Amino acid sequence: MKAKSIIKAFTLLELLIGMAIFSVLLAAIAVAMESSVNSCTINKDIYTSLNRARQTMARITYDLRNAQGVSTDSLTNECSLITQTGSDITYKWDSQTSKLWLITNDDLTDEDYLLCENVTALKFEKHIINKDGTDRVKYVKISIEVTGKGKPQKLSTAVVLRKNL
Repeated sequence: MKAKSIIKAFTLLELLIGMAIFSVLLAAIAVAMESSVNSCTINKDIYTSLNRARQTMARITYDLRNAQGVSTDSLTNECSLITQTGSDITYKWDSQTSKLWLITNDDLTDEDYLLCENVTALKFEKHIINKDGTDRVKYVKISIEVTGKGKPQKLSTAVVLRKNL
């Protein structure tokens, strides 16, 4: 009689255990990938908000540095000025909508320009001097806080007005 040859193969139990281990590893990889995508999305939102705030700060800084004059009586959430080209503008933060607007005061027919969204705080601190019997703004401290996905980021600067040196 001939001896039976033994076929080497995986048993059903071994296959089930292998599939269970593979499923656990696949689930762990899926969780890690989802976390990575969420982190990337949050970082992109923070970057976008902060970059927009930097661009806004650069524009305000440029306009203030070269302004012909800055209003001494505007509120701390706004800054009115006459630009170097003679335009009457106001930078105004609306705390209700968390938006910073550029308002052109001398042309009321055009729409206001949205500079920055997600602004949670903004403050214009004006340092006023009396020059030749007239109150003038010498420099302005600006601080702006923006939020991207709940992470507040703060930017600050000070601008000296060239016309009042």
